[in-house]
Amino acid sequence: MKKIAISYAGVIAILAGLWYLLLISPLANQRRDCENRIQQAQTQVAALKANLTELPISMKLHQTLGTLKTKMQSRLYAREDILGLFEYLETEANARNLELVEISPPVEELLRLNRIPAHSDQARYLNITLKLQGGFVDFGKYVGIVEQAGFFRGVNSCRVMSQSEPESKLFLQLAFRALLNDPETAS
Repeated sequence: MKKIAISYAGVIAILAGLWYLLLISPLANQRRDCENRIQQAQTQVAALKANLTELPISMKLHQTLGTLKTKMQSRLYAREDILGLFEYLETEANARNLELVEISPPVEELLRLNRIPAHSDQARYLNITLKLQGGFVDFGKYVGIVEQAGFFRGVNSCRVMSQSEPESKLFLQLAFRALLNDPETAS
């Protein structure tokens, strides 16, 4: 009987081992996987909640930065307009054998331009004084080109000075008003 009892115990142990390996172990692994996925989902939900609470602040910051960017770009575009105008004036002077010695817009006007709002319908004007050196005929041609340019809005003053030597170059000064942007064409 002892043998039979040991045999039954052995069969029961084998069946219990098989039952554990075939049924319990896979269910335990599935449960651990499910718990890990639940933990990951809870972490993602917590991160999503944190992002949702920060979203209004982030949107407001984005809007503020956009407004600041627009203001800074409007000032930059005004500066680009001025620099483009200066480059045009220098190129035209060089094309007519004139040396552009100095360009001088008044500082007060540059500061005033800087205060004009970003999307203003107000035209931006700048008084410019050019000091050139070259020949009289070349200067006349240059003035004619500048007067025909779209930005030109009138001569403020014009001076021609020479040295006592007959072969020397003339010193020329032209002051005029320029339109930097035209609100009618800007869109």
